[in-house]
Amino acid sequence: TRGRAIVVDIGGTTTDVASIVDGRPEITADGASVAGHHTMVEAIDLTTSGLGGDSEVRTDIGDAAFGLGPTRAIPLSRLAGRHPDIVDALASELASPTSRGQGRFPLSAEGVPAGEEPTVGSSARVSTFTPTDAAVVLGWVEAKPVEREAATLGAELLARRSDPQGTKIADSAAAFAELVIDQLIARSAALVVAAARKADQLDAHPLPQGDEILEAGLRHHRGFLAVDVAVDADLVAVGAAASSYYPEVANRIGARLVAPQHGDVANAVGAAVGTVRVEAQLTITRPRAGRYEVHGAISTIDRGCAYRTLDDAKVAALEALTAEVVETATAEGAERETLEVVDRWRASTAMVAGREL
Repeated sequence: TRGRAIVVDIGGTTTDVASIVDGRPEITADGASVAGHHTMVEAIDLTTSGLGGDSEVRTDIGDAAFGLGPTRAIPLSRLAGRHPDIVDALASELASPTSRGQGRFPLSAEGVPAGEEPTVGSSARVSTFTPTDAAVVLGWVEAKPVEREAATLGAELLARRSDPQGTKIADSAAAFAELVIDQLIARSAALVVAAARKADQLDAHPLPQGDEILEAGLRHHRGFLAVDVAVDADLVAVGAAASSYYPEVANRIGARLVAPQHGDVANAVGAAVGTVRVEAQLTITRPRAGRYEVHGAISTIDRGCAYRTLDDAKVAALEALTAEVVETATAEGAERETLEVVDRWRASTAMVAGREL
């Protein structure tokens, strides 16, 4: 690899994006960014967006023909697998030329259509058309006939609605499904590019005319202005929906796609085989010549423990650090430790009243 990568985890509800440098994720003291807000707890520098395979397709968003998310919905195809009678309800909506229905089914607290007993098993409170349904319509995923019929009817319902210019959104269920998939891929590509800009510390500098240049680059615009945007890093895509959408995402941004084995269940695999990583640090000060003190929140170091030379202080600090990280890793569940000693010694000196401190 080129020593750097962008890792994307797309699930049913959200897409999580992080950058990797030299095999390690970037860490931020501000915490993960969720909907533009920081959690303020030191963690992997992760950006979460309300975009997933089960994002609700909405047509009530104003200037655009439709949008995705940020709320999650039960896909119509999945609901039909448990409750085939919703196909009749969708067909009835479609048969009415005056119907403004969008194929939405409110669910009870147990995740089922009102008045029905069988459970669907989700926290979502509505079932409607989603990118998962679009993939079913296009034959990207296997589905039962009743599931495919429900997804197709839902697509037809939304396709005949009007965009802000008064034109029908699409001419067929397949055409509408392609629009939904294209929007998901375009937004996913934009998330990856945004992560690359952040990793390069370019996000503090606004692009000309907002994001228009960036969007043109993602479309590989050709006119008086020729604009291309590419990501010079491996794109590691995991999550249940990754294999469906991210080959095209990688193609659009010119990145090499890495699809790990069992990537669709990467979170479960990671929980089972992941490593425990512990870091610790100490500070050495020289309050006066011939005296070096070691400071830090480590139990084996006495406050202001003093040594005659800097080398002696470093040896003592390293021994204390080693004991601390091994003990902490064992307490956190590590079955065996692999100790990596990285020379991260950083010296800061200053002249105060003619003395070097």
